[in-house]
Amino acid sequence: DNEELAEHLASLERQLLDVNARSNVHVLNSLLADDFFEVGASGSAYDKGKVVRLLSVEAPVQRDLSDFKLVTRDLGTA
Repeated sequence: DNEELAEHLASLERQLLDVNARSNVHVLNSLLADDFFEVGASGSAYDKGKVVRLLSVEAPVQRDLSDFKLVTRDLGTA
């Protein structure tokens, strides 16, 4: 159901926000799908390779997940 999926996705997002995970290429590769793609707030597009490269050299910053909300576009897409 959507609540269970939302909890699962929020858990994965929290793992991505962990300072140690963000600097570990192996963890990042395991958390992101090979076809991962996102558009950042700036409008720039990022694929898995670019995200892994950028996060693995990012200065450590503590981040939190707040107001997480699951929005489904169609069956099988969140």
